[in-house]
Amino acid sequence: MCRLNLPCDLSSVVVQIDVGETKTSFDVLLELLCTYSPYFDDLFFKRFEEAIAEPCIFFPDDDPQVFAQIILQMYRGESSLEALGCKKMEFLVWLWIMAVKLEMADLENLVMAICKQKADQKPTAILARDTVNHIYSHTLPQSPMRGLAVDIWARSATTKSFEEKKGGVSQPFLEDLCTELITQRESMGLPTNWTSFPEDRHLTLASPLTDKDGHALPPQEAAEVRHTATEGQMKSRKTKTPHSRRTAKSRISASAAPIPGEFQEQHNMDEDFTQLNIQNQ
Repeated sequence: MCRLNLPCDLSSVVVQIDVGETKTSFDVLLELLCTYSPYFDDLFFKRFEEAIAEPCIFFPDDDPQVFAQIILQMYRGESSLEALGCKKMEFLVWLWIMAVKLEMADLENLVMAICKQKADQKPTAILARDTVNHIYSHTLPQSPMRGLAVDIWARSATTKSFEEKKGGVSQPFLEDLCTELITQRESMGLPTNWTSFPEDRHLTLASPLTDKDGHALPPQEAAEVRHTATEGQMKSRKTKTPHSRRTAKSRISASAAPIPGEFQEQHNMDEDFTQLNIQNQ
C-alpha cells in the first residue's frame, strides 16, 4: 500500500493506544495507523486541518498481544504472519475480530486463510465452546467467522462431541448450525424421505422397575415384584356388593344435635308409653 504524503511534518505525530484491562500502552506513528487502517483514518480525518495534541485511544475489551500483532503487521506486512501458523485458533479468532474493528480487510482475509488451513489440518476437531461464544458476541450475523465456526462444527462434530459442548453454546449458533445441516442436505439433492425411520424409533419404552434407591432391578427380582393373577384366580375371584360401613350407632351420632327441650319432651313421651303398657297388662 502506498504511503501518504503528509504536510507539516504530520508523519512524526505519535498516538498512544492503551489496550486491555491492564491498559498496556502502545506508541504508534499516526501516519502508520491511518495508512493501514481506515478506522484510524476516519478517526483522525481532521488531522490535516487541526493540530493533534497528545492523542490517546483506549481499547478496553481487546487483548494487548493481539493488538501487538496488528502493529507488527503494519510495520512488516505479510512476513509478520508467518509465525501465526503456530498460534492457537482462539488467538487467530481474536486477531480476525480486531482486524474487522480496524477495517483492515486484507488482514482479515490473511488470518481467515490461516484459520481454514488449521481447520483442515485437524478435520476431526471442532472449535471450543468459549471460542464459538466469543465469535457470536463480537460479530454480526452473516459474518465470515460465524460461517467458519458453523462449517467446522457441521463437518467435524460427532454425537459425543456435540453432547459434551452444546451446553452453554450461543443459541444463534445452534440455529445457524441447524440451518447449515438442512442446507447441506438440500444441496446434495436428497429428498425429505431419503431415509426411513426404524419402526421402534418413536415408540415409548416401558420404564424398568427400580428399588427404593432408584436402581433398576435385575430381571429375576423384577419378576418377583410383578405379580399377575392366573386365569384360575380370575375365575374364582369373589366380588362383593359395595355398602356403607356406617352403623346405626354411627348414623345416630352423626345426626344433628337435638334442639333444646326436644330431648325432655321425648323422654316424657317414653314414660307415658311405658305406663300405658303397664296398665294394659
